[in-house]
Amino acid sequence: MKRFTRKKALFLITVLVVLIGCFKKSDGLGGTDVQKIVDTILERHVTQNEFNDEISRRTLDNLIKLTDPYKLYFYQSDIDSFNKHADKLDEYIAKNDLTFIKEFFTLFKARYTESSELFKKRVEGDFDFTIDESMVVDRSKIEFASTKEELEERWRKRIKFQLLNYLNMDMSLDESKTKLKRHYEIVAKEIMKYDKEKIVSIYLNAFSMALDPHSSYMTAKDYEDFKISMNLKLEGIGAVLRSEDGFTYVDSVIPGGPVSKMDPEDTVQPNDKIIAVAQGNKEPESIIDLSLRDAVDKIRGKKGTTVRLTVMRKVPGEKVEKRITVSVVRDRVVLEQQAAKHAVHTVKKDKTSVRVGYLNLPTFYMDWEEYYKRNPDAKMSARDVFNSIHALNEENIDVMVFDLRNNPGGGLEQARLIAGYFIPAGPILQVKNHETVQVQYDKDPAVYYNGPLVVLVNNSSASASEIFAGAIRDYKRGLIVGPTRTFGKGSVQELISLPQGGAVKVTIQLFYQPSGASNNKDGIFPHITVPSYNQMITFYESDLDYALDWTPIKAAPYNDFGTTYFSSGLIKELSAKSAARVKKSPDFQEMQGKIAEFLKEDSTKSVSLKLDSGADDDKISASEKPKKIDRDAVYDLENDLFLREAFNIAVDYAESKKEK
Repeated sequence: MKRFTRKKALFLITVLVVLIGCFKKSDGLGGTDVQKIVDTILERHVTQNEFNDEISRRTLDNLIKLTDPYKLYFYQSDIDSFNKHADKLDEYIAKNDLTFIKEFFTLFKARYTESSELFKKRVEGDFDFTIDESMVVDRSKIEFASTKEELEERWRKRIKFQLLNYLNMDMSLDESKTKLKRHYEIVAKEIMKYDKEKIVSIYLNAFSMALDPHSSYMTAKDYEDFKISMNLKLEGIGAVLRSEDGFTYVDSVIPGGPVSKMDPEDTVQPNDKIIAVAQGNKEPESIIDLSLRDAVDKIRGKKGTTVRLTVMRKVPGEKVEKRITVSVVRDRVVLEQQAAKHAVHTVKKDKTSVRVGYLNLPTFYMDWEEYYKRNPDAKMSARDVFNSIHALNEENIDVMVFDLRNNPGGGLEQARLIAGYFIPAGPILQVKNHETVQVQYDKDPAVYYNGPLVVLVNNSSASASEIFAGAIRDYKRGLIVGPTRTFGKGSVQELISLPQGGAVKVTIQLFYQPSGASNNKDGIFPHITVPSYNQMITFYESDLDYALDWTPIKAAPYNDFGTTYFSSGLIKELSAKSAARVKKSPDFQEMQGKIAEFLKEDSTKSVSLKLDSGADDDKISASEKPKKIDRDAVYDLENDLFLREAFNIAVDYAESKKEK
């Protein structure tokens, strides 16, 4: 058996967000520091080392998005005037010239004041919530207004939409208007307080976000908040959130967190839209149009306290979203409940049976605090997976299914160790910065499981999961099965403290597979696809603005398994058998119909402005409710249709190997 040695850990941890979220745009620094901070970012960035015209154009575009995300303030003529400077921001910064930035924000404040008057006029008007009209929320599908009349109509719909959200929280129309006016009064005060430092901070964020989706700037205050939040990083509701079109969505549920331990019918689910948050028994507060950072601050809190979330859930076949209230008692994410789990599933086939070893790994976890205390029993995924493999080997399994669905990553070193259990010594991944490429190896020649291997992924499998799946694919060691490609997060960020105060988060490296290809942006593609409800979440790294492209690098020398484990012919055979089963299955046909219907509705990127007066609040019909799940079960084939078919594929795979 492999002996664990204490090696210096490579602390490149991917994003496992427990309601920490993104950073609020910060208060900024003086103009004379801008060039120094820009240079610091460019010196460390993995691919963008020059403030050129392309980055200048992106920076201006970001500046407009940050100040007018819903195209409610600027006119098209304003944008045309800004675009005259699009290729010159780099030149301005080189000269420490912030004239354009000051002029930009002077006009922004003026336009905001004008729009505030439109708001005050419109909010006092009448609204008919019985009319079946909608509002487009996808910024890319609307143009900037050309006239005041066009802008006023846009404000009418925005106000109606926001009032509708208050009405959905059981407020009267008068109460809703009072709440909404109060909201805009607070926002207006903040905007009118914009000073030189605030302006510079927004500009620095516009610049850093022009390099890639994960680079950002933090002021001294934001940096201090971040360090405090890291100490509380395992306290909250236990969900990964994302911001899209002004809404806060549930991206995924974290194993071991409070939400993961609740019955699915009583809690949030991926792709739920959180529109309001209430602390305990207090009145709900709308979080529509709040930054992700501000929304997270309202949701996150101390262990033992209760947060009530007002959630809108889109149900296939329903034009109006269902409203649900979810109460969650905040708690810590329990590391033990993130642990690897295994079991044996026996499938009877005529006169024989196939023993499927199932191994589920929710994250590539590591108890760093205990590790640095030199505790030999520090909790780590590599040790737990190693023990699970040993236990499954003793059960004489015929095939192994390694489940990495919804695994967002974690410790890169853990992924390297675990991949090494399935292959002889050799490269597992390559790490590239803007100057060099480093190859990271598995140096142990032993293989601890040498039978047929099936690795399960989906579009929520990211980072370290993609490193593992990519190595298995490159070595032709196992079959990758999933509904779609993986997420595509193949980058490393470094947090750099600034002498001026604050910090910058800079993308400094890209991951590459042994073959010289990167999973960044593109993800890892499965050999065999199987439908899954996870397909309703169509969100990837490639959907983020300025996701980093990559060019192939030299392959690290390694020997793949050739056709030892499978051939292209076998993949086609297994795929055909699976497709035939899926086609005949009423459950899969129902699933695919719901997926298609959902994606069709979701593609419109619009929201209804009609009040669902007949909605049965907080109630979901029996047919829409998930079936009860046994939280102690290692797997659940009654509810997990995808896994049921993955086991069928594994059985076919094992039998094909026995025949040879």
